[in-house]
Amino acid sequence: MNFSAAPSFNRTLPLFVFLCAVFFAPCSKALAQETKTHISSDKIFMITYPVKWKINRMEQAELCINGPGSSLFKPSMIKIEITKLAEGYEKHDIKKLSEVETKMAKSQNTDKVSFTIEESKFEKIKSVEWWIIKGKITQGKEVFLTDSFKAIYKGKVYTVTYLATEKKFEENRAAAKSIFDTFEFLAD
Repeated sequence: MNFSAAPSFNRTLPLFVFLCAVFFAPCSKALAQETKTHISSDKIFMITYPVKWKINRMEQAELCINGPGSSLFKPSMIKIEITKLAEGYEKHDIKKLSEVETKMAKSQNTDKVSFTIEESKFEKIKSVEWWIIKGKITQGKEVFLTDSFKAIYKGKVYTVTYLATEKKFEENRAAAKSIFDTFEFLAD
């Protein structure tokens, strides 16, 4: 066997690495430009979302990110809400809060609007206990589906909800999940 080609390979390896860096660096830079990051008004969390999703400031929410094709009557959005724990509930954990909120949701259903919890579970994500709810809102003939993630952190309730019409829900669900996966509390 002739191994004389080995030294040639050792000389071309740095050239190969250089060429990869030149050709693939613009790709990784373009990927980094395809998202934006939002830091909450209280500087407690950050979330990253695709540039195709647009920020919409809402008075009753920290942030609303509208998905592609979202409109007022056909929403496909992620809504982030920050609320204080109600008086008397400051010592509750997310599991106790879920019991109370489930009872309240059932009692608020009417002939015009109803909310059904399709699935409910708890999961520890990035060292924080989250209540994950898959739900269905019926309002007349319109049906909206939701994926909600709710956690208690530093005395506040953080709710990240993906809401869309039944027709749009699956279309943007994977993107919405990947947006939630970037949600991160900044301070301990």
